[in-house]
Amino acid sequence: MFAIGLYVPFMDGANNLFVKRFCFTPVGAGKALVVTYMVAVICSPPLGLIIDKVGHKRHFIMLCMTIFTIGQFIFLVYPQCDVGDLNENGAIAGLVFIGLGYCFYGNCIMPAIPLVVEKKITGTAFGLMQTI
Repeated sequence: MFAIGLYVPFMDGANNLFVKRFCFTPVGAGKALVVTYMVAVICSPPLGLIIDKVGHKRHFIMLCMTIFTIGQFIFLVYPQCDVGDLNENGAIAGLVFIGLGYCFYGNCIMPAIPLVVEKKITGTAFGLMQTI
């Protein structure tokens, strides 16, 4: 659950962060945030196949948390822009890592629900995971 705690609140306020810290325009910041979702769309199918073939979801979950943390750390240490500058390299790199973390999360946590709960409450467990 910590992974979604890193992802959802960040993406809600990331547009303002990109405008103020990385000197993006509001429209440019919105377009840059699409990188996270594009990385997840492109990487999810092959990553899902790899995770299913290898197994050991708990190790991939740990890797997911590490990737999320690296993405957040990139945003923390990347220098703030001066007026008129555009520091998009660090911003885009952070978004790529956050997209990869989101991809790992979706491929590890959600398929593990039926392994943890009883069969007759699987639907309820999926509903609870989506609301949290």
